[in-house]
Amino acid sequence: MITQNNTDKQWERFGKEDPYFGVLTHEKFHKENLSTEIKDEFFTSGKSHVERVLSVIKQKIVADFIPQKVLDFGCGVGRLVIPFAQIAGEVTGVDVSDSMLAEAKKNCEDRNLKNVNFLKSTDDMSNVMGKYNLIHSYIVFQHIPVKRGMNIFKKLLEHLEPNGVCAVHFSFGKMNKIQGLTHAVEKAVPFTGNAINVLRGRPFFAPRLQMNDYNLNEILKLVYKTAGEDVYIQIENHESDYTAMLFFKSKRNACY
Repeated sequence: MITQNNTDKQWERFGKEDPYFGVLTHEKFHKENLSTEIKDEFFTSGKSHVERVLSVIKQKIVADFIPQKVLDFGCGVGRLVIPFAQIAGEVTGVDVSDSMLAEAKKNCEDRNLKNVNFLKSTDDMSNVMGKYNLIHSYIVFQHIPVKRGMNIFKKLLEHLEPNGVCAVHFSFGKMNKIQGLTHAVEKAVPFTGNAINVLRGRPFFAPRLQMNDYNLNEILKLVYKTAGEDVYIQIENHESDYTAMLFFKSKRNACY
């Protein structure tokens, strides 16, 4: 059973054992399948995502937006940190896994990126200093228990500078009842996830990540305190989950 207390341990296991699959859960990104070409595809997908995010920001939020100081929450192995660092003055990657951070640092060093730093994530974001003009997170909060994730999100927003932009992703529902039932049983019944591993041809004790659906009403209430009415939402289908990517600009006198 994956409990609220051991999701960090599961993520660190991914960092040690199968880091790229932990970020993008497709069979080709398993450690044993990684080739130079597949790894290039992995990082190209990150560049494409960053380009989409910046395009939406410029079309819907701030027409002349330039990312200057960027925070990527849940940075994993640096898939998105790298393209951000190639266009921004400074980028900070934050992750709860020491092994993920080590791999991300190596990936940035391999590309001779000097404007990146990495921080260990804490629930109170006490390791994060200063303000950022772009705070970003993608396919991360869904792996964090909801109450905990909402508190982290609130803390992150405290680091968004006035008129800065936030682009953040949440899962809010399952596309079918069977999918929802499977996740509910896995949370409630010990070793269900392990049995699913075996059915999928993975080792019994292979790490698994918890999937959590957030209440969009509660998220929007929190965002309203930061951004007022100017919020743009993209609804996505992400691996059988309904998800939302929220884009908004911080108003000058945000109240957290």
